[in-house]
Amino acid sequence: MTHDFSRLRTAEYLAIHPLGRVPSLHYCDRVLFETGAICEILCEKLAPDLWRAPGDPERCDWLQWLHFSETVAVHVAALTQQHIVLRDDADRSPLLMRLEARRLEKTLEVLNTALDGRRSILNRFSGADTSLGYAIWVAGFFTDLEAFEHVKGYLDAMQTRPAFQAALPGEGDPLIYRRSFYAPPPKPAA
Repeated sequence: MTHDFSRLRTAEYLAIHPLGRVPSLHYCDRVLFETGAICEILCEKLAPDLWRAPGDPERCDWLQWLHFSETVAVHVAALTQQHIVLRDDADRSPLLMRLEARRLEKTLEVLNTALDGRRSILNRFSGADTSLGYAIWVAGFFTDLEAFEHVKGYLDAMQTRPAFQAALPGEGDPLIYRRSFYAPPPKPAA
């Protein structure tokens, strides 16, 4: 079931996700609402080729990069709130916007090093790549990915995947990001 973002604060949706956020997943008579947990259970139960089971030599790296995508997403979420969710300019914090943009760049620097010479974060495509790919795609609304050669190449390769393309908003779908880039405000003159 999909939910309109305007309905996230309704009693119906709050019964699913107590914070009124996305994502949430009904699975095996449970509701999961943490991104990493959702990816882990879906890979384990439905797509074992995307999972790294306990005992797999890539298990620790899989967990590391799966959850690192949430680090990227935290900064993206803060920037989304500042640039898009807050409608009144007086509520926005230029300092926070610059700080979060820089923190996002630092996370992308880590990824850029890790992705040097790679088309996937591990030896073969995994659920960690699905999470990282989405986080990087959204990060591109707030930072110039051209500055991160390996991250940009990785995202370019991800975007050729049919599943990635199918997950993108379609013609006429409501959009969160209505501009191609949201620059941080300039520092005030000293």
